[in-house]
Order: sequence, then C-alpha cells, then structure tokens
Amino acid sequence: MLPPVCKVRVKPMLLGWALIGLLYVFIVYLPILVYGVNAARIMNFPLMTSLDSVNITWSIFDRVSLFYAVALLAFVMTISSFALWSCGLLLHKLVPVCKETYIRGGLSLIVYVAAMLIPTWERYVEIFSSDTWLRLAIFVVIPIAVYLCGKRIERQGRKQVGLK
Repeated sequence: MLPPVCKVRVKPMLLGWALIGLLYVFIVYLPILVYGVNAARIMNFPLMTSLDSVNITWSIFDRVSLFYAVALLAFVMTISSFALWSCGLLLHKLVPVCKETYIRGGLSLIVYVAAMLIPTWERYVEIFSSDTWLRLAIFVVIPIAVYLCGKRIERQGRKQVGLK
C-alpha cells in the first residue's frame, strides 16, 4: 500500500519462512514421535519434556533444554519488540500529537497489567484458545486483502497510463 523505501527481495524472505516453518514442524512433531499423540496431548510442555528425556552426554550444552529456552526467549523478545514497535508506530500515525516513546511505554504498561490479571495457567490456556479462530482468520484475510488492494491499485495505475 505504501511505496517501498528499499527494494524488497522475496527469495530470502521465503527461505526464512521455510526455515521457520520447518522449525515449527519439528517443535510440533518431536513430542508426538517420542511419546505418541495421547501422551503429548496431556503434557503441558511436551517439547521440553521430550528434549529432557534424551540423554546427550557428549553435547556442549549439558542440558539441551536450557539452550532451547534461551533461544526461545530471544525469539519471543524479538517478536515482542517488533510487535510493540509496530503497534506504537500505527498508534502514532492515528494520534500524531502523542510522542511515539510515550505510546510504547503506555502499551508496555497495558500489556504488563493485562498479563498480571491472568490468575492461573488454565485461565491463560482458555484465553489463548478462545481467540484461535480470530487469529486464523486474520492470518488468512489480511494477506488476501493486501493482495486484492494491490491488484486494484495496479489496475487503476494501468488505466491512468493507458495500458490494458
């Protein structure tokens, strides 16, 4: 929708998404392969349990799960900081009188207070699973809407130039 500031290369992005997709497949199917479907469904953290059950004495990491936890923490912090930055940027576009740093601080405070209001793990799972269909719809609808808007803008541009 906005003109690009720099040239976007699709091939490296697709390669990155393919690697992340393989990581997600590994995270989902490793516990199922180790414990089976029914046992993996009962556990709270089946990936951590399956990584702990493998005895790797030759590894540099004494506990592979510790390495996984640090990597997961870095990934979550990266995703969270990007989400905070993008939400702050969008809110700043909507309300330009507020400074972006104040918006980010306010968003951080709102997220922290909302997280502290969740009393138990079961309530968290209930909240997380209640909006699954909404998130799935967003993942499907937004790319389709962007594609259709881009096609419409491209068609309007061709009409102005006099092309087909």
